[in-house]
Amino acid sequence: MLELEVPELNKERRNIQHSSSQMGNDDSDAAHRKIHIYCQNTDRIPCWQLSLKDNIKEIITVPLQLEFGSAKWLVGSDRLGFFECFGTKHFQLFADLLGLVTRSRRMAQQDPLTKLPNRAYLQPRLAEAQARSERSGRKFAVVLADLDNFKQVNDTLGHGSGDELLMQVSQCWRSVLRPTDVLLRLGGDEFVMILEEMDRGQLERVLDRIASATGNEFRAAGRAVPIGVSMGVAISSGRLVSESALLRRADKALYIAKSKKSEREKCYRIHPDFE
Repeated sequence: MLELEVPELNKERRNIQHSSSQMGNDDSDAAHRKIHIYCQNTDRIPCWQLSLKDNIKEIITVPLQLEFGSAKWLVGSDRLGFFECFGTKHFQLFADLLGLVTRSRRMAQQDPLTKLPNRAYLQPRLAEAQARSERSGRKFAVVLADLDNFKQVNDTLGHGSGDELLMQVSQCWRSVLRPTDVLLRLGGDEFVMILEEMDRGQLERVLDRIASATGNEFRAAGRAVPIGVSMGVAISSGRLVSESALLRRADKALYIAKSKKSEREKCYRIHPDFE
């Protein structure tokens, strides 16, 4: 029995033909179908697949749920009728267990209130952003954000209203950011954003949009709740700098932005050190 990688097969869709017949016995799932491989154009087919084309008689596909999205697991046999005799339940069981592990890992990295990624998600994403920045030489920014007057909301309206406000704000910010931007909640009213592929002007425009959106009227406990935001920004220009150093710089910039709230023109402060 042989396994084939899905991405290469998907590229050569003309080389794969799905039969319309369902698998019998315990295989009622429509995802389990017989597949025969026909190589009509061999120019772009990997050599290892060419060596298998005369040996594989049928293939089943099993849907998988992975961290990066859904995929198909292809399992091939060199005997026609093998899966009808052997069955496919054990393959589906493996896929179900893998999905359970994926969901558990995702839950461990997700804030239960806002459904945003949590602190456990931060370090891996920072490392990935740093690696991409080093390869491309493009800047990326780390933004620490705190809500202004959030403690007052909790003290006067209760923690339930505070939670309601956090959910509204997280949805608002997520709608302002690009799908590729990272937004996560550290805890309380503390958030982190990782913004890649931006120059200084683009970054400031995004921060201004965040500030403007936060100035809109939010409601909690049936009443309007005026809040604001303070942000500290650290920028990496692509040269090696540790993730912890970036976070420290963003934290220092946030401290200055909050301490000068009454006299500041902007609600954010960009750390002056550029690596």
